[in-house]
Amino acid sequence: MNEVTIRKFKSGDIEDLLKIFDTFFDKFAGFVPRTPEIWKYLVLQRPGFSTGDIFVAHQNDRVVGYTVVGFKKMRNAKVATIYELCARNENIITQLLESANTYALENFADYILLQPPNTERTMQKCARSVGFSKISEPATKIMVTLINPPKLLETLAEVFNEKSKTDSGFKELVKNDRKLLIKVDSSYITLQIQDRELKVLPTKEMAKVTLEMTSYNFMQLFLGLTSPLKALIRRKLRIKGMFSSLFALKLVKALQPNLDFYFPLTEHF
Repeated sequence: MNEVTIRKFKSGDIEDLLKIFDTFFDKFAGFVPRTPEIWKYLVLQRPGFSTGDIFVAHQNDRVVGYTVVGFKKMRNAKVATIYELCARNENIITQLLESANTYALENFADYILLQPPNTERTMQKCARSVGFSKISEPATKIMVTLINPPKLLETLAEVFNEKSKTDSGFKELVKNDRKLLIKVDSSYITLQIQDRELKVLPTKEMAKVTLEMTSYNFMQLFLGLTSPLKALIRRKLRIKGMFSSLFALKLVKALQPNLDFYFPLTEHF
């Protein structure tokens, strides 16, 4: 009854595939829910793609996963690429990978590529079990810039304030009223703790501690790409006013999000 079966895509599958896509990718930074129109544009209308390139996993009369395979020429080789693989169950992932592998062989591909998210250990394990080997880190780099630094801090402060209601470590940081001034290039942002709540003020206020950094290093810190202590040691962060400097580093660390960046290959052109 729990048997998994794999079949080719049918036109009525789109809504089910969208739900699976959203469930799989919503934990990654940069995630945007897909509409049927966007999905058709990125997959069905992609040059060289056909409905035969999409494999759908069924279990107990439900769609439980899918994968999208495409082909292209690279130098003198025909390469099959798994553009999307959405499933978390080990058995389902394995069967989808085996179907993609067989399909690649049937189409005379020289090799098949898969770029799983770094956090998807089960998918990586399944890939190794069916013969995939890690050859290098992904060549694709994600470029990010910040348009509105205070807005980013406001968003992080909302999460911080929610955690401070229940988490003892966060409660400790907001037990006393105080201010932390952040200088980003030539602009100022004030973090103010008042009445056990963190507020973000896009102004320069008097504070005992000032953190100075470039806009690039601000992004590195508040997207969680480096630690405050590491930034300080490497002189990417300067502290003025050593009183409460430990508190300043702890506050920045508490504000850092835990982000995993990943974009499916269907969104790369």
